[in-house]
Amino acid sequence: MRKNSFTFRHFSVKQEYNAMKVGMDGVLLGAWVKAPCEVCDILDVGTGTGLIALCLTQRYAGAHITAVEIDRSAAEEAAENVALSPFKDRIHVVCADFLELPASFRKFDLIVSNPPYFSCGISAPERNRAIARHDESMPLGLFLKQSRKLLKLHGRINLILPADRLEEMRQYAVLNGLGFEKVCWVYTSASDIPKRMICVLAPLVELPPIQVEETLFLTDEMGRRTKEYHDLVKELYIK
Repeated sequence: MRKNSFTFRHFSVKQEYNAMKVGMDGVLLGAWVKAPCEVCDILDVGTGTGLIALCLTQRYAGAHITAVEIDRSAAEEAAENVALSPFKDRIHVVCADFLELPASFRKFDLIVSNPPYFSCGISAPERNRAIARHDESMPLGLFLKQSRKLLKLHGRINLILPADRLEEMRQYAVLNGLGFEKVCWVYTSASDIPKRMICVLAPLVELPPIQVEETLFLTDEMGRRTKEYHDLVKELYIK
């Protein structure tokens, strides 16, 4: 049984009413993202518990974050997590459908998301969990199209996806005037194939080759946490 709360170094995350609990993907994205500027407006799409928004406000003192969540129960819990954190004045939780936000909503320097990633297969047994995990409610192509409308000229989009969706992501990026700036391949161990990729997309007239490729190994051959992973997340976790 999963815990109903998770305590980080500077904030706690209640997750009793959230379909998607605190997990590795959210922590990785929250720790890995590089904001394009010190003082920036950030949009967290599908905030869930508010984990990624809280991670980014801890890391960037000049960040102001709009955290959008379609599920009302999840949005209310995220708002509670924010209210109990030291960052409550810099995060605004909005219960809304991201795809229905008007282009005039506002523009952002950075858009982040740990999006639903099952494009096919068995549906989750609970409706809320299905909405959170399956991209039937927000297909990747529509996510990028909407993100492009809300992104500032020199803004960036960061998201984490299964590694086997690179070509799909590349195609949707082209259709929406976006290009890859960086891809980080995430390996559970050195002997494994990459399970996740963290992508950085930027507005470009033409899609160039991937500019930078990185690798991140979470554990070594003995199953111990690697130094690179430890260094990445150490400021988030309690020592």
